[in-house]
Amino acid sequence: MKKIAITGGIGSGKSTVSEIIRDMGYTVVSADKAYSELLLNEEFVKEICELMKISPIENDGRMTIDRKALSAIVFSDKNQLSRLNDFTHPRIMSEIFRRAKGVEPLFFAEVPLLFERGYETEFDNVFIVRRRLDLRLSETMKRDGKTEAEVRKVIENQFDYESNKCGNKSIIIENDGAIDELKGKVYSAVNALL
Repeated sequence: MKKIAITGGIGSGKSTVSEIIRDMGYTVVSADKAYSELLLNEEFVKEICELMKISPIENDGRMTIDRKALSAIVFSDKNQLSRLNDFTHPRIMSEIFRRAKGVEPLFFAEVPLLFERGYETEFDNVFIVRRRLDLRLSETMKRDGKTEAEVRKVIENQFDYESNKCGNKSIIIENDGAIDELKGKVYSAVNALL
């Protein structure tokens, strides 16, 4: 089995690429979805609350994280964000690789903070989805209801896929055209791995 990560900046089209690969019949696990599912585990929630010194809240009879309180902490203090990531990311990656067991011939994982956290070494190849800045801005503003300044702030704090060397395992997928053009690029990239 080959393990392939899918990554890229906000608004680049990672989820669209993942959906195309799913439609081709391959397993794609999303780090964000794995995290959401881990948050259903009350023990995991309790550990995060203790680590970040926030109180859990009850939602539909379940203990859950007070996302507003957590966001206020991590987005005002990079050290706290790093502490949270140091705790959650190994657990998320462990869950992703647990789901990879027995999957043949290709297994895909959508991992937004792949290079930031050094997880690219865990994969055989990396699909890097890139897109023009104006398209990323407009897409994210529309999708998330954020201002251009808010989206630019997120982009400034993310890994720069244009400037950084991403290694010889990386396969760049440019997402600046129509969906059919993107599908063609994804099909070619996937089939080249078989």
